[in-house]
Amino acid sequence: MRSIFYCCLAALLIVATYSTYGQAKHTSSSAIKKAEQLYTRAISEYIDAMYKPGVTRPDTLFIGRNVDMPRIQLPRTINGLNILMLTSEEGERKLSYRKTLIYLNVVGWIDPQKSEFIIVAFNAFKPQHNCNMHFSHTPVGDNIKLDSLSFQYPYTVK
Repeated sequence: MRSIFYCCLAALLIVATYSTYGQAKHTSSSAIKKAEQLYTRAISEYIDAMYKPGVTRPDTLFIGRNVDMPRIQLPRTINGLNILMLTSEEGERKLSYRKTLIYLNVVGWIDPQKSEFIIVAFNAFKPQHNCNMHFSHTPVGDNIKLDSLSFQYPYTVK
């Protein structure tokens, strides 16, 4: 009886995950273009907020290619920083020969006229901070306006 319950629970989770995130993987080219514009803008705003003049910038930001992210392509550079998308496994392999690695998990919720992003920043796979952003935009993704940007530091040891 318990195994039937767990099988049903697993099936529900799979269906819920597909209905929520599966849409992003099977979208039109215009929706992909809109997602690319918005993800690029979110990363750009993060870079501007995080790396003010005089702050040491990394040469590369590694962006996590996670299951929740639509199948988008990002520019090779954003605001003068190299951008490399990779999975967490690829990031772990890279960390084996690099002393430090700035890795960003970017999660976005894109609606027709507003979007929300959370960027979780990791250094050497230790979480550092969260950056929350809200944007408003036209349905095709142009005229993007940053409505709010905030940082939280829930990972610091007290």
